[in-house]
Amino acid sequence: MTGGTRRAAARFAGMAAVCLGLLAGCGNDTGKTENARLAGLAFNEIFGALKSNKGEAGPKVDPEALSAKALATTPGPLLLVSFEKLGGASVVGLYGENGAKRTFALSKDQTVTLRHGLLEATRGYANDLMSAETEDVGALIRGRRAGQAQRIQRYLDGEWVERPLILTCTVQPGEGKSFSFAGVGYSGTQVAEHCTGGGVSVDNVYLVSADGRILMSRQWVGPEIGNVSLQTLRP
Repeated sequence: MTGGTRRAAARFAGMAAVCLGLLAGCGNDTGKTENARLAGLAFNEIFGALKSNKGEAGPKVDPEALSAKALATTPGPLLLVSFEKLGGASVVGLYGENGAKRTFALSKDQTVTLRHGLLEATRGYANDLMSAETEDVGALIRGRRAGQAQRIQRYLDGEWVERPLILTCTVQPGEGKSFSFAGVGYSGTQVAEHCTGGGVSVDNVYLVSADGRILMSRQWVGPEIGNVSLQTLRP
């Protein structure tokens, strides 16, 4: 990393074996009512799973307790990350920053990069998201405004050449939501994003603060990785 990149001294990158029952389906209804319903359902599922892991067999770690411990012992920005197909949650620290881009490290070789809270890249996973162009759709999401915009996500093909996946996305704000998690208060507007293109149909959901920060989200990484849930514990 060069230029404006800085490295944080502290990282919290242990993977906790916690089963998260998050939504896995992708809807086809782009209507306002359906988008708002999807946003509400997704946040209920995400937050409910994060709040409780009771009744499940095998070893488990409470993500809220894990988050509270990290907040008490680890300085700097912290993010709660869960890749649905991996079935676990991690609290991770900021690895590097370059302008609006922030990279968080889950392990030595696994990272996620966000731009203004929107997923821009992953490294160290199968069929990584190499890069993403989200400026236009991101402006709608962070502005909590209804509208349509394009996003482009790039992946490597079988010959290691980057190929774009062009998606047309409809953004629709929903209801407000407030809650507390690990001693941190959250308050914002639920925003639904429905995207289609290249033979795929994707639903992303966000909780956006009044000043346009994405506090919590469920975003589609790609066809092999699936969805990732992200929650800001400390900005």
